[in-house]
Amino acid sequence: MTALHRRPGIASAATLAGIVLTLGVAHAVAPEWSRAAGLDVWNAGDARADLAVTLARGDDLAVEHESIMSQIRGSLGVVTRLADGRLTLDRAVDELIVLNQGRTAWQDGLEYAHPTAPTHRRRVARYAIDKLANEYLDNPAAWAELSARLEAEYRALPD
Repeated sequence: MTALHRRPGIASAATLAGIVLTLGVAHAVAPEWSRAAGLDVWNAGDARADLAVTLARGDDLAVEHESIMSQIRGSLGVVTRLADGRLTLDRAVDELIVLNQGRTAWQDGLEYAHPTAPTHRRRVARYAIDKLANEYLDNPAAWAELSARLEAEYRALPD
């Protein structure tokens, strides 16, 4: 009887070659599927570079998010002082414009929300009034008094 000798090295090499061949065929037949499944291991360098770009973009977005949140908090402080009578609508508009300058999405939002307001200053004034209207939803009597004052100031607002 002939003794069969195991050759683990040959079996491992054959298995590895089979796997590589299978991955290659999968990529040739269905490249999108193999990419989505993460089987295109030969693109690991590109994937690492994409990850680095994505992480850097995430950091940029976090900084931008904090900047926007700061502007929102600042805007709330301005309209709070407006409601308390510590600011006129004219002065509040000036502060809101400075506080939110360079934020094009905010300006675009104002144009969308207040298309009938003839100027940027008047759109900002409407923004301040709307922001306060939301704050006074639970107190319509106080809002009636405050909105009457703000509407009078709006009519007198210089463009």
